[in-house]
Amino acid sequence: MKIQRFNQFILEAQDDAQAPAQGQAQAPAQGQAQAPAEQTPMEEPAGEFTEVRNDTPASYVDSLLISMKKKIEKMFEESGDDEQAEEENDIKKAKLNKKRNGNSPTFKEFNLRLESCEVATRSLLNDTLTVKFSDDENWYNLLVSINMKDAIPKDKTKDFSTKDIKQCFIKFKKYDNETQEVIGQITRNTDPNTIDEEFIVNLKIELDDQFGEEEEFEIET
Repeated sequence: MKIQRFNQFILEAQDDAQAPAQGQAQAPAQGQAQAPAEQTPMEEPAGEFTEVRNDTPASYVDSLLISMKKKIEKMFEESGDDEQAEEENDIKKAKLNKKRNGNSPTFKEFNLRLESCEVATRSLLNDTLTVKFSDDENWYNLLVSINMKDAIPKDKTKDFSTKDIKQCFIKFKKYDNETQEVIGQITRNTDPNTIDEEFIVNLKIELDDQFGEEEEFEIET
């Protein structure tokens, strides 16, 4: 009897050893697919995303000057493609036509040719656009300078763009083609967004009227 009870005790101990512990996952049988582990969803960070902008006064100024450069180059290119009567290329007749009918003057009427158009950036205070063009007798240098302070938004709660830059300084000089001497110069402040073909030609007319061939000009130091 004792031997029988001992054998029964041994068999029960073996069965307990083979059974999985309570709460312990049982390995799947060979060939049986294992169920995927349950994934915990990622929590989104609290608060709202803040848009980071790299716009600075220098970037606004550079963007505006580059845009003006492309605009002026395109105006000269389109004006050169226009077919005009030969007599319209006479400067005196072009001036007379403008006074008579008030039509906007063009580069073609004054036989103006673009020589160069360059932007200078990375200045601490002012970035510039320099436009050089010529006619049959003279060549002209238009310097457009924009100060960084004019590209600082006054109201930081509102959107700001290059159109909000309302002031630039211009220096316009006239040179003799043969002697390369300065014949005349005018300076002023203006809105950079108003500088177009008509503005430049009117600037040339004004300078020609003030400083003709017989006028003597002394450079300010």
